[in-house]
Amino acid sequence: MLEILGYQVCVAVNGFEALERLQTQPPDAILMDCHLPEMDGYTATQRIREQERTLGRHVPIIALTANALAGERDRCLAAGMDDYLAKPFRMKDLEEVMQRVLGAASQPTPAAQLEHRTGEIPTENAESEAALLDADAFWIGTGITPGSHGAQQLAQQIIATFQSDVADQMQELRAAMERQDAKEVRAIAHRLYGSAAQLGARRLARALKRLEKAPDASTWAAQLRVVEEVSAATSRAFDEALQRKALVQTPHGWPHG
Repeated sequence: MLEILGYQVCVAVNGFEALERLQTQPPDAILMDCHLPEMDGYTATQRIREQERTLGRHVPIIALTANALAGERDRCLAAGMDDYLAKPFRMKDLEEVMQRVLGAASQPTPAAQLEHRTGEIPTENAESEAALLDADAFWIGTGITPGSHGAQQLAQQIIATFQSDVADQMQELRAAMERQDAKEVRAIAHRLYGSAAQLGARRLARALKRLEKAPDASTWAAQLRVVEEVSAATSRAFDEALQRKALVQTPHGWPHG
């Protein structure tokens, strides 16, 4: 989503790598996942602020968390973060927070001129459990207005990025399971869950959430098979929606599985 907004992106996979990257490639801003593996986002932020006190600089840090609970924002700000986004969030939300921390002059694209949908993603229930894709959640999560100029091309970019990331993350997930690395399995499932929920891939998001919350490794193999099957079905559904130009139609144009 950052790349679509025109920003250059550098990714750190854990808190230790984030600290190293800060020394070699100081960014204009950091989007900090609060649940990074090895060193979480709260600790990484505190370490960054400690370093900055000796360097005399301040890099804006935006918290990314799946917790929309009361007090979570205060916890992030207390750790030294400048702003806060609860997942899943809309592209409009991301655009606005980047503008807040970097200033209006930093906006690289006129994405704000697009007409964005408003409202919250519906509460998950039995119906959303059965739905493979949720068109409303996709439009809300991406900020795309169906029928707007460039909607189809923007959707193609977002979905291609998502599909590529899922393929890479699934390889890492299998490797973590082979190593019996429960912490990494949970971290990967958490990251994929956030991406899937953001794009309205309801069934995949819920399969990943069950994997993330698995109490031990005894169910990993069965849950991985479910995630792989649902992931493949989700990818086909996205491709079908794009081919039918369903993104510029009403939600009825979307495959539900």
